[in-house]
Formats: sequence, structure tokens, C-alpha cells
Amino acid sequence: MKEESISNRQLLFLVLLMQIGSRILSLPYMEAKYAGIYGWMAALIGGIASQLSIMLIWNLGKRYPNQHIFQYVYTLAGKPIGSVLTFLYAIYFSYSALIVALLYIEKLSRWVLPKTPWWVLLLLIFIASGYAAMSSLRLQSFISLSLAPILIAGYLTIVVSGLREADIRNILPIGHSGGSSFANGVFQGYTAGFGYDLLLYAFPFVKSQSSRKLLGAITWANGLTTLIYVTVVLICALNFTPDQMSNIPEPTVFILKQLKWDVVQSIDMLFIALWFSILAATVYVYLFLAAKAVCHIGAVHKEKHVLWVWICTGICFAIGCWIPEENVINAVSGKPYEIMSVVCIVFIPLLLLLIPKVSRLRGRNI
Repeated sequence: MKEESISNRQLLFLVLLMQIGSRILSLPYMEAKYAGIYGWMAALIGGIASQLSIMLIWNLGKRYPNQHIFQYVYTLAGKPIGSVLTFLYAIYFSYSALIVALLYIEKLSRWVLPKTPWWVLLLLIFIASGYAAMSSLRLQSFISLSLAPILIAGYLTIVVSGLREADIRNILPIGHSGGSSFANGVFQGYTAGFGYDLLLYAFPFVKSQSSRKLLGAITWANGLTTLIYVTVVLICALNFTPDQMSNIPEPTVFILKQLKWDVVQSIDMLFIALWFSILAATVYVYLFLAAKAVCHIGAVHKEKHVLWVWICTGICFAIGCWIPEENVINAVSGKPYEIMSVVCIVFIPLLLLLIPKVSRLRGRNI
């Protein structure tokens, strides 16, 4: 328990790095596609929706402050259903690790290392992530904290680059969005903020003076993530017309190309390469959670965490080697992943939260 304990600040940076992931490169394009010039607003509302999901998970954890989801799921649903749900979470967390890795490697391969074999890039990120996932939650939080300067530097670089050529006329006229569906834009902003699902496991390990301070820490993480996304989406909208945005899948990269520095030949390629560490931080936490879920299948905690980390890592790597095409990656990271994420982050926690209340109502009616 002591090895897993983390502070509120460590939780903040763990969740922050998990939420950012690879979507900072592609979210502006998706928001422009669906919400047009109001993509920044859709990203903001998506962040607010994420906060509602955080409140749901926080309320569930507050009810069982000394247990994580792989423990209280058996108390609420029984061993058979609990085992099925735990296995579902193991698949979900492994799936998340795979999707985050694939989305980043596809961009790294296309922009920076086009001649490097796909499997080599996958192997690099999964070896690094698998090694980190063997460690405790506390050690992972120290790693995430040490990576925060890269995140801050990357964000400031995008802001400085984007403001140089910003033109407010690109988001005019007010009242005409140009997008196909504002609601879909909000949903894109909502899914971009996934990562706070770590709280399902981490809640009892956060050493906080009160559950409200814990909520405050993860709210700060979500607020900073929302601020970063809204800023980046708005800057991209100020630099490109709606027609241009519809043809640029990664507008953030083109904005970084505007910044010239004699010391570094290409800021955009440096950014994508350094972002490897941020992506690895997301992947290794998901692999860690997947292994923890497998270890708790059957209501008995089996001390084989390291073994299952490498099994989950190996499975993700093997699957990733079979889907190097961009259209296949977009397919597996689209609706199937979004549906599974909503089920595991919203519907299952909501059901677990309602089960005791439904049981009490049934007891009163008998």
C-alpha cells in the first residue's frame, strides 16, 4: 500500500499527462470538421462534460474510500459478474494503450521517421512503456512529474508559434460555424480528455486530507487539459481558414513550422520526437492498469503484476504490427474505442453507484 500511495500533486500530473496524449496534434482538425470556427467552444464544453464524468467516478470512489474498482466491483456485483467486468476493464485499458501508441506512431512515422520500419517504432514505445509499467503507481507519478517541463515547453512553443501569424478574420463571421455537427465536436473534445479513468484504481492510494481535496487535484488536471486543448484549437483556427483546416489533419505541426530557430533546423520534428515521452507516460499507465485488472480477476489478488504487464504489452505490440495502415488505425480508434470508453468510464461506474440505492428501494418495498 505504501509503494502505491501518491499525493494530490502527483495525481494531478499523472492525470494531466494521460489526458493530453496524442490528441493535441489532431484535435484542431476534428473540431474544425464538426464545429467549424467554434471548435474551441466545442473543446471547452467537452472539458466540462469530462468534469461531470470525473464527479461520477469521484462519488463512486468516495463511497468505497479504501478499495479500488477491482475490489468493490465484487462486493456490488458478485464474483461471476465482477470477474466479467474486471476482464472487460483489462481489455479496455490494453485497448487504450494500443490506440494511444498507434495514433502517435502513425504521426511519428509520417512526419519524422518515414523510412523506419513500423514494428521498430512500436517496439521502442512498448519496451519503454512496459518497463515503466512494472513499477509502482508512486514511482510512475515521479516519472510523470519529471516530464511536466516537456509538456509546458511544448504548449508554450505552440502558443508562441501560433500567435505570430494569427488572423482573427479566420473565425469570422460570428454566427456561421462551417462545421457539420457541433454536438460531434463536443464529443470529440470529451473523448480527447480521457485519462481520468485512472481514478477508478488510484482513489484509495491518494493520500489526501479529504476527498474534496482529491477532487480538487483531478479537477485542476482536467481544467489545465481543457485550457491546453481550447488554446491549441483556437490558435489553429486563427492561423487557417475553415477550408484550409479541412485539408490539414495535423494543423499543429504546420504552426510549429512557422517558428524559426537557428539552433534547431525543424521545431516541428523536434516537438513530435520529444512528445514520445508524453505518449509513453500515457501508455505505461494504461499497461499498468491492464495488468492490475488481470491480477484481480476472480476476486483474488494474484502477485504476478510484472508477468501480466509484459503479456499485455506483447499482445498490444503483436496487434499493432498487423495494423500499420492509417485507415485501419482510424477505424479501430473511432467508434469501437469511443463506445467502449464511454461504457467503462460512464455506464459501468453509474451502474455500480446505483446498485446500492436500488437494493435499498427494493428492501423497503418487500
